[in-house]
Amino acid sequence: MATDVPVPTPASTPPGDGPLASTPLASTPLASTPPAAAPPGDPRRHPMTRTLVAVGIVIMLAGVLFGYDQGVISGALDGIKKDFNVSTFLLEVITSWVTLGAMGGALVAGALADRLGRRLTILLASVLFTA
Repeated sequence: MATDVPVPTPASTPPGDGPLASTPLASTPLASTPPAAAPPGDPRRHPMTRTLVAVGIVIMLAGVLFGYDQGVISGALDGIKKDFNVSTFLLEVITSWVTLGAMGGALVAGALADRLGRRLTILLASVLFTA
């Protein structure tokens, strides 16, 4: 038994209504049309915030410190080679372990900060550094 249900025509259906309005793809544009760039002043643009600038500065300083660390180890290589009489291969291994040690130290410091708190972890690191 068929009932007469009015079928809306495209002209009478407002955007966002209809039987497919609740599907995830109903509100997205076609894949072939690229998204338009938001013009300046549009609230959809993400402004540069203080937090973003602070994160960028921290990342920049981390890169500078990493480069400084590599410079320090390269300056110490002659002394290591003379004092310990190591081969070139072992000298390369020692150089790579400095970077791996920094990664391991960062992982341990992160775990300690989660368990003990940031301040106590910094205090422990400073004691270890001065010892």
